[in-house]
Amino acid sequence: MRELKVVIREAGHRLATLRNAGQVPAVLYGPDVPATPVSVPYGEFERAFAEVGESSLLRLEVSDDTAQRARPYVVLIRDVQRDPVRNTPVHFDFHAVRLNEALRIAVPIRFHGASSVESRGEGVLVKELHELEVEALPEKLPHEIDVDISGLASLNQVLHVSSLSMPEGVRVVTDSDAIIARTEALISEAEIEALETPPEETVGEVEVVGKKGEGQEEGEQTVSGEEGAETKSE
Repeated sequence: MRELKVVIREAGHRLATLRNAGQVPAVLYGPDVPATPVSVPYGEFERAFAEVGESSLLRLEVSDDTAQRARPYVVLIRDVQRDPVRNTPVHFDFHAVRLNEALRIAVPIRFHGASSVESRGEGVLVKELHELEVEALPEKLPHEIDVDISGLASLNQVLHVSSLSMPEGVRVVTDSDAIIARTEALISEAEIEALETPPEETVGEVEVVGKKGEGQEEGEQTVSGEEGAETKSE
């Protein structure tokens, strides 16, 4: 299990100052664990996160300036917030877990293989899902779910959640009828042009009925028949 060392930080410490010093602020919490503000060096967090993501367990060693011995926790990294411009982490959570209690989390899908529909130039592969919600004991949680798309060899073929084989002890919560990926035909340039061209609107002549016209008393209406226009008075 991957290990990471963090230090308890003072509540109310200026977060901007902490980040400028190369530290990322975080909060440790969980069952029987009061919310505890901590910090971790930016580089160490990024290396650990690249390995475990948000679905694999991490052994966390928490200490402060006065601690003689670091206290260990088994945690999941949750709710990573990043700077929208630099994409660097600005805050996240460590969720301490109980190893004997099942968890329900979203696990990313890793697609592998290739659809022959695309290689033949007949169509495209559309990925509908990029993660699955699963339930398992913490030590059984998969880091990612492998999905082989090489079986999608014809047009309009679909791959459902129900077709996946999951590791022992892992239950899929996502609807079994949900589509993970599918193939569809390419749209030709003529079809694209037809979709983008607005339909022509034809406005026909509209005869106003019930208005007084030349040689017609008010209240009369014009009726068309086989013998021509006929004036009918009520």
